[in-house]
Amino acid sequence: MTVKEFEMRAIYQGGYDREIDKMFIGWVIDKGFESELLKEDCSNDLYKFRERNITGAQFIKECCDYKLTSYDLNEEANRFAEKYYESGQYYVDYANACNDNNETIFHESDNWENYEKIKNIIENRYKEWKKINY
Repeated sequence: MTVKEFEMRAIYQGGYDREIDKMFIGWVIDKGFESELLKEDCSNDLYKFRERNITGAQFIKECCDYKLTSYDLNEEANRFAEKYYESGQYYVDYANACNDNNETIFHESDNWENYEKIKNIIENRYKEWKKINY
């Protein structure tokens, strides 16, 4: 079993670092799919993220108490996230986008270059999901 396979097994069994959600929340914000509650409570941080002054990890820390929940997403994003996360595909996509030189997938650098890689993958998965569901 490779290290990535071991890490993926840990994810599927619930023993993973929620910080990997940092890339997904970024996609949510860039799409404008955040919840009304998040818009009201974190408008300044949403603006900072969109201006690339804070990262998704920093946003989750400041606005989401270190975890992404259904309360943070609008209805459409929740429907997509439910299928994307439930199927395990988000974790596979995240792991495949990670730098193979990292100690683990949980050590992926929180930077804009890495975000753009996974953001494009998430966007493609969203488009596929939308074709099937709309």
